[in-house]
Amino acid sequence: MTVAAKFVEIAYEAGVPKRRSTSSPAPAPPWEMPRATSQTRYIAFTGSKEVGLRISELAGKTVPGQKWIKRTVLEMGGKDSIIVDEEADVEAAVEGVVQSAFGYQGQKCSACSAAIVSQRFTTTSSKS
Repeated sequence: MTVAAKFVEIAYEAGVPKRRSTSSPAPAPPWEMPRATSQTRYIAFTGSKEVGLRISELAGKTVPGQKWIKRTVLEMGGKDSIIVDEEADVEAAVEGVVQSAFGYQGQKCSACSAAIVSQRFTTTSSKS
């Protein structure tokens, strides 16, 4: 069971109505995307590009009785980088990169996946 699926299970146990939240931990074929084709107002999704694009397509179509435009937040594996320039506090930068990349086991949409470092910090120092 994924963390997201467990969270939704706990939410149901706490009384959140099942029609308010769902979790689909595997790729979903179009017939398994009822939220994207319903009168839902908001959809938040983290997962594959394939499924995210399908949700975007389906959410963009109105259905009978729909009063609002569906708002979507679709996180499909973006890459985030941190730039460390000449003016940076090196120790703070290293700590920030490590925290961003590995905090929450790296499972957040803003996790650092690349550090772009000024050449000043990449050259070998002659100091002992």
